[in-house]
Amino acid sequence: MARFSLVPTEVIDQILKFVPRSDLASLCRVNKSLHQSAELFLYSTIEIIWDKKHQKPSIAPLLRTLFHRPELLSYVDEVHLHGAYFPDHLERPLLDTATADIPLDEFVNTINKTKVSYADLWVERLRSGNMDAFAGLLIANLAKISYLDITHNFINGNDILSEVLLSKVFGQLPTFDHLKKMVYTKRLDRKVWERNEISLSTMSLFYLPAVTDMTVRMSNPDIFEWPAEEPTLNYLTSLDIGWFVEPYMAQLLPCIPNLKSLRWSWIYHQSPNEDMEETILDFDKIVEILSNIKESLETFVFSMAIGGDDYERIVDDMEFLGSFRGLREFKQLKSLSIPLVCLAGFGSEPIPLEQSTPAGLEVIHLR
Repeated sequence: MARFSLVPTEVIDQILKFVPRSDLASLCRVNKSLHQSAELFLYSTIEIIWDKKHQKPSIAPLLRTLFHRPELLSYVDEVHLHGAYFPDHLERPLLDTATADIPLDEFVNTINKTKVSYADLWVERLRSGNMDAFAGLLIANLAKISYLDITHNFINGNDILSEVLLSKVFGQLPTFDHLKKMVYTKRLDRKVWERNEISLSTMSLFYLPAVTDMTVRMSNPDIFEWPAEEPTLNYLTSLDIGWFVEPYMAQLLPCIPNLKSLRWSWIYHQSPNEDMEETILDFDKIVEILSNIKESLETFVFSMAIGGDDYERIVDDMEFLGSFRGLREFKQLKSLSIPLVCLAGFGSEPIPLEQSTPAGLEVIHLR
């Protein structure tokens, strides 16, 4: 029988796709002939979980390995920075930086070589054990990934990670020329409002040059203003967006002429910028906004909530106006998921569904 190491690389790769990551790590250590192939799969996806159960993940040892063996950086294709939620009243837990196996001076030298304007603050936060500094160091040194997923606990307003993203987008750091899928989502923080001020970093993501699929939760700025020249997002075909109020969606959607799939989570929050979040939801206005992508839109998922998934609140004076009848003119629309009330209305007699749905609709999901 032929040795497994003599099997064609293509066959080995197909097998290694199904090997659990923990076993890939073991394989790298015990089998020299399969070491490189296994390592490619082991480092192709990086996932860091930072939450109440995982308060001190091993991101520093990972950085040490990547910097000592920089060829591993080219293996990384996906990065997932995940975490459920820390209680809002808690400060973010710090990482241990005093251990001998963490080369802080090496990390500091890497930061200083970037020559970014916030390098001193970055170094200070790194030495203090702040996660945003370590996560920023990881992201700053990746340029070939196709999928970047940053959620909840890793998004804290204008921190180092958000600054790194801005630098990656606008060229102060190596850019994401190969990034196809971007996820940047955060739950509303009700104790420290500054952690929710993510509109600048979120809007900058729309300048990524090759992203086709984007999921964002975006706080509403006092004034909608692009951080640079208005982008033309010809390449973006799928967008999942939440928090964003209608006037700002009206300015965003005209920039995405080829959008085929839109998931819009309309949420009312009582918040410091609640003057932007009126207690009126005008369905006619929403259809008017959607008309900017009428010729390309094939899938539309719309949801609405008062408050959020963890915040029960009744708004007594919430007012709903208009109807979704205008959707009937969306000839390319094939799939629609929407609350029943949006189509049937609030009157004593429900509006017939055929008055609000295009003839070519293939799938409808009513909630």
